[in-house]
Amino acid sequence: MNKRLETKIAALVTASILVTQLAGCSFLYRGKVLEAAEDFGEAIKSMDAADILDLTTAKKNDDVAVALNDLLDRDGYSDMENDYIDAITDTIEVEVDDKSVSISGDSASVDLVITMADYEAVLDQDITDIDELLEATSDSDTIDIEFTAEFVKDGDEWLVDNIEDDEFGEIFDFLTVDISFGVVPGNYVATADISFIVAEALGSDAGLAGALDMEFYLNIYDDNTYELSYDPVQLKDSMSDWFDTNAEAVLMNILQVDDISEVEAMAEAAGYSDYNAFLEDLKDVFKNSLEESLASSDSETQTSGTYVVDGDTIIFQGGREDHEGLVIGSDIQLDLPYEGETLTLLFVKQ
Repeated sequence: MNKRLETKIAALVTASILVTQLAGCSFLYRGKVLEAAEDFGEAIKSMDAADILDLTTAKKNDDVAVALNDLLDRDGYSDMENDYIDAITDTIEVEVDDKSVSISGDSASVDLVITMADYEAVLDQDITDIDELLEATSDSDTIDIEFTAEFVKDGDEWLVDNIEDDEFGEIFDFLTVDISFGVVPGNYVATADISFIVAEALGSDAGLAGALDMEFYLNIYDDNTYELSYDPVQLKDSMSDWFDTNAEAVLMNILQVDDISEVEAMAEAAGYSDYNAFLEDLKDVFKNSLEESLASSDSETQTSGTYVVDGDTIIFQGGREDHEGLVIGSDIQLDLPYEGETLTLLFVKQ
């Protein structure tokens, strides 16, 4: 055989062997690994623990899986915190560095660059409420977090095998920051349904319908004093509207009767030939009595005193007894006990 031809054949055989090796390993797997990396990047952007864990080797009861599930459980955060998480999540982008792909047998690695709002710089700003925080987050500069995802081949899939690494945990550090704003001096308003208090006074809530809303006003001052008040006019109007709806039920509860015919008989005994006229007079008596009662108050301010803040707790002092409230972002929640029930007031800063 021609020497030159033999050399070319030998070179072709060698090349064929190399191609076969590449096709059976790195060359064939590179596309699959990159696809797995892209999918993992999308899962990170979703901030969904199930989506992320499905693409890893972590088992359901592994410490890292339990911790990630707890951290990304949105039910464990307040509405304000969830708004903040959404604001950060909206800024997240994940870039897969396709030049960084490294494959060795059934193992591979790819570098991911996770870009997000520079939340630490935002939190260093003088921000006093959640709206300012969300706007500042949206407009902030960004930071990059680098994570080298290490993959292992599992059947036809490539799964991430190193989510316990610190650099992966850094992606979720923004979920652990404190975004409470403390107690900011200013005016706060709470609206609460006090119909249960009326039902308690009547001895029954049978037949009563609709909310009886009462507005409360909390003024917080920067000298650690406060005033808690209500508006008699608002309360009168609210109670009048509520009584218009519930006059018959209120009367039946007062008289402790189960049949409206007994009330009609009482109206007839009182000299009313028109039952509706009786009800209208009853409403007028109620409203006049209510107006006289509220007018006797010489001040709208019901309670005043000083307050002490300890972390996310605010203690109001100076009333008949101290009351402990909870600071929730820029709002204040105050639970007031009443006859075994609780009147919850969520004061929203105005």
